[in-house]
Amino acid sequence: LLNGASVPNSIERNRIGFYHWAFALAFLELLILLIVGGSLIRRVVPTPATARAAVFPVPAVSAALVLVLAPAAGNLLVSRADNTIGFQTPKSTIDEVERGVLAHRGALSEPTLLLSRGDNAFVGLEAAVAARLDAAGIDVVHPDYLAGYVNDRRLVDYRTVRAAVVVIRGLGPPVGVPGTLIATGDPVPGFDRRAFNQLIREARSTSKVIVGRAIDLRLRRLSTRAGLTSMERKFFVAARRVIIATLRTLPQDPADVLAHRSNLRLLAETPMVSPVLDHDALERVLRTFPDDKGDTIAATDVSVFLLSRQELLKFEPPPKKSHQSQR
Repeated sequence: LLNGASVPNSIERNRIGFYHWAFALAFLELLILLIVGGSLIRRVVPTPATARAAVFPVPAVSAALVLVLAPAAGNLLVSRADNTIGFQTPKSTIDEVERGVLAHRGALSEPTLLLSRGDNAFVGLEAAVAARLDAAGIDVVHPDYLAGYVNDRRLVDYRTVRAAVVVIRGLGPPVGVPGTLIATGDPVPGFDRRAFNQLIREARSTSKVIVGRAIDLRLRRLSTRAGLTSMERKFFVAARRVIIATLRTLPQDPADVLAHRSNLRLLAETPMVSPVLDHDALERVLRTFPDDKGDTIAATDVSVFLLSRQELLKFEPPPKKSHQSQR
């Protein structure tokens, strides 16, 4: 009530984003106090005999209602990119992961260590899965290097547990992960993951990269159009170099290159010489590319693996000891 905020005493307390609503709440609280205080004053202070009740004209009341209601109604009708979190994970994905993990509940050893890869502070996938499993009665713990982000009572040395559940979020199915796959989730419902994975395989099929004259000419034309300023020409010249350099990494990092709508559109309209990518697959990926993701998809797959202690130490080896600690 005093400062309009209630943020846990953790590393999050320094994030100003948690307080963006505090000013509006403080204003409403102050307004309530003024209304209550005004009512009490009227009861205590005698009203002069000549006083009359204030009467507001109808136009003033109407204008006040418009000022109050218009922003609230307009916010429901106006579509803004900043109204949604760009890295959000759909609830359906978390539901899929929860069902898969609970279906293998008998194989879990408690407390259950939960790890994640490909997550970040704005996605919250690991935290959501942890909350779901905790609500289902599973004792979830986290590695001690997350101190400051997780309650101390839920921190353990990951090298001491018998098994672990690893949630991996990324572009395409994970490769080379030890353990047993127990759950999957689709973070981009409706996206043609089959066509996307086909393009990844085709890009990896050769180490020979030939961008081709057609793409080079197309990019050069952007900087030679009439009416461009000197600054705009320099921008398109630099952009051409960046795009061609990116396309040359296609066999090494196909998922990262193909996760951009602009790259997909360029390759669909002006194919590379090598590697050869299926045009129909490019079109299918473009057609199903989600509108709310802008130019980039951050993840197409969520996979959950159950790792034994030996597999866990192979997946995440303990940090090497320094020479001083060895002595």
